[in-house]
Amino acid sequence: DSKDLYRWSEDGNGAIQLKNSIESIKWNEYSKRVLCGFSAGCNVILNALAMQKVQCEQIILVSPWIPIVNDIGKKIINYLLDNKIKVLFICGQLDEDCKQFKPFVDSATSLGVYIHSIWINNLGHEFPENFSEIIKRNIDN
Repeated sequence: DSKDLYRWSEDGNGAIQLKNSIESIKWNEYSKRVLCGFSAGCNVILNALAMQKVQCEQIILVSPWIPIVNDIGKKIINYLLDNKIKVLFICGQLDEDCKQFKPFVDSATSLGVYIHSIWINNLGHEFPENFSEIIKRNIDN
């Protein structure tokens, strides 16, 4: 589920930790809520949405590494649709892990999930140099 990368063990409670963190900052009192993750952090965000029912208006997935998508993919898609959550998907053309997530993006888009995809030339599994500019141009205000 990843290419040429270090593999670590995780106990699977990242979604609960994210939900608890969000609840500790009175998340639901904000008028706009955006979650952003990089690599395995994207996996945590999608799990938190689908399994913990975390609320937000938009998610930003940067170089997602998501091994769970086949297991709960339909649940994630339904949650994104039902809650009208917009997705900004940022990936490098050279990122093999990210390319494995593309079928999910295509499927979700075909079912009506709003996903704006940005593919960056000559970028591997990393943040793009102009990340701040990309966010400013593509985040809902």
